[in-house]
Amino acid sequence: MAKFAQNADIDSSPAVENALADIDRRLAIENAPAWRPEPGDRFSGTVVKIHIFEHEEYGKSPVITYEVDDGVFLKVYAIHQTLATRYYELKPSIGDVNTVAYFGAIASNSRKDPKTGEPIEYHKYSVLGGTEQEEEAPW
Repeated sequence: MAKFAQNADIDSSPAVENALADIDRRLAIENAPAWRPEPGDRFSGTVVKIHIFEHEEYGKSPVITYEVDDGVFLKVYAIHQTLATRYYELKPSIGDVNTVAYFGAIASNSRKDPKTGEPIEYHKYSVLGGTEQEEEAPW
């Protein structure tokens, strides 16, 4: 017999074992750690959950949860506008394989701070994969 919650004996049939494995997987997805990248970090993974998170400071943003290895999960909170925009363009779906990369804070070539005149920094990301369609070549 398999053990569950406070060492109670339960049926260890394949159906019960599968149900417990499913519960463990769902808990792992729900409690996946947030990806906190440093410049140059990247990963590839399979999309397992997509939802919208509302943060007091940042407002609403997409959260994409990935399985990056067998049973290892990461959540990507798209709080930076460039990353959120990339996800809205890509429109990932459950089961898609994406590669996500963070390049760091980059000085804009075109946007300047109106008070200082200095270039505004933005966080540069790349997300590859999903259902994205390339435009036709112009020739």
